[in-house]
Amino acid sequence: MSDPRITYDFAGMAYDAAMGKQSWQSMAEQVAAAFDAVHAVIAPHMPDRGTGRISGVCYVVSHAECGTYEGQDLLMERAWRLPRGELSVVQNMRADPFIGKSPFYKVTLDAIDIGHAVHVIFTTRRAEVGFFCVTRYSHQPAFATEELAAMRHIVDHLTRALEIEDRLARPAEPQIFESLPYGLALLDRHSRVLRMNALAQSLIAAEDGLHMQLDSLHTANGRLDVESFLSRAGPSEPQAMRIERYFSDKPLSAMMTTVPSEWRDPTHEDGAVLFVLTDPDWVICPPETTLTQLFRLTNGEARFVRMLVHRRSLQKASASLAISPETARRHLKSAFEKTGTHSQSELIQLLVRQPAARMFNSHLVAADLQRFKPAAE
Repeated sequence: MSDPRITYDFAGMAYDAAMGKQSWQSMAEQVAAAFDAVHAVIAPHMPDRGTGRISGVCYVVSHAECGTYEGQDLLMERAWRLPRGELSVVQNMRADPFIGKSPFYKVTLDAIDIGHAVHVIFTTRRAEVGFFCVTRYSHQPAFATEELAAMRHIVDHLTRALEIEDRLARPAEPQIFESLPYGLALLDRHSRVLRMNALAQSLIAAEDGLHMQLDSLHTANGRLDVESFLSRAGPSEPQAMRIERYFSDKPLSAMMTTVPSEWRDPTHEDGAVLFVLTDPDWVICPPETTLTQLFRLTNGEARFVRMLVHRRSLQKASASLAISPETARRHLKSAFEKTGTHSQSELIQLLVRQPAARMFNSHLVAADLQRFKPAAE
């Protein structure tokens, strides 16, 4: 066969996907075509949990549905144990003395005749790894030397593309997509994720109410029904939904709506929706520097009112900042005077309605959400 590196511009695909010029799903589809694969998986930002299990958001082409197995995924375990970036190659899997005789293989792969697999975990950014996988049926040829070289080529460029993405942050075109204080995901008609912002990724990676199953987005009630939404005659009104969670008594609020033209992926013009997520535990407040500029608050007052917005209680805010109730009351009185408000609820409403609270910088996600996480109270 011809070298896939020549037939397909995988390097260009990786850089375009990392920069938002095309979708990761499109690249997964090209990988599947190049290697005549049963499964092709790309997970550019997978939480580094140090375990043999796919988690977080991944982009998948799947021509055969694997069984479910509650134990260890032995193929993933092999990939995790190898040095980052080194391919884990298993050819003629049924004859493998370890994997071929395992309950994992018999439950998940034997029935659909998966015979050859390449998995690799590669380094991306702190607390994250990338994952790449290609599989074939037993009756297909084992992966040839030039194909394995092509996969190393792909992983090298995936690693570099994600390093550039992290160093340069997001390009100008999708900045508004990242900056809004909502979880945003573009889904195709099969509920596959074409693009998402950092807030949506953190919600889905938590696997609480939403999770990825193979290549599509699911709730506890099953796969999101994007197809029905797109099949409605005429312009569709936004569809609101409530997503129950296992670890919180507050459900997620979600809305499915049409996609703004500037966010569309030209490779999926046949149908895509914008999936908007809101977590009631997320309350976005302007940064402290903005509060000092807008209202002439001191640094201490700005820190206090931000914590008040998130804790909704003077006592909890003062405890979180390790200040006395008397100091907290002084900060609150001064904030009332400087903002022209007369109650805690009025002050909070003023702050969360500021334009600066409606624009959210993705690099603040981890620090802000951890700092104000209600479960930590």
